[in-house]
Amino acid sequence: MKKLVIALAIISIAAMAQEYKFPGWACTDVAQFQAQLPLAPTPLQKAEVAYMIDALQAPPADYAAARQIIDAAIDQHCPDATPAVRLVMKKKFALVTRKWTADLLAYCQANPCAYDIYVASRFPSPWSVQRLQECLLTDSKSYTPEVVSPAITALNAYAINGDLTAEETKAALGSLDLFYTAKLADDKDKWAPIVAKIRTLLERY
Repeated sequence: MKKLVIALAIISIAAMAQEYKFPGWACTDVAQFQAQLPLAPTPLQKAEVAYMIDALQAPPADYAAARQIIDAAIDQHCPDATPAVRLVMKKKFALVTRKWTADLLAYCQANPCAYDIYVASRFPSPWSVQRLQECLLTDSKSYTPEVVSPAITALNAYAINGDLTAEETKAALGSLDLFYTAKLADDKDKWAPIVAKIRTLLERY
């Protein structure tokens, strides 16, 4: 019995040692990504690791080249990925690596999708201010309270920085109040903190 317990413990430790762990977007060690590639549990994760390897070994000259690297990795490891998934991965790469910001914003304008809420929250621009409001008023399943709350904070930061007038901010918050109050009927516990946050900000106006 004791030998069995020890054997199971060894197996468990070995399994933990082989557990997949993404090295991180700031990691520049190609070997770390190469070690994780065979451990990636899904085709999409394999593609993500693969394009990081390729981008580190041959850094793309611009965002267009980076998108080609991403497409090639997806073609190899996750060929069934939808155009929507490819779009998100391309935007995510530029967002998390903080490269080619101007090109990313232009790409988002030309290719809108739900992921824009993250880009618009991060990088100030006239497009970001408008797009953030549009995203917040979109009934997307991916927009959980954990996504919506920091987006509202970003919108308020734009208002503080003068990217929105007081009248525009009040109108935007009023629209958000109506939109998210309607969600209380479906799940009050889930959306009540969002409504409370919006109304607290509205008190300033």
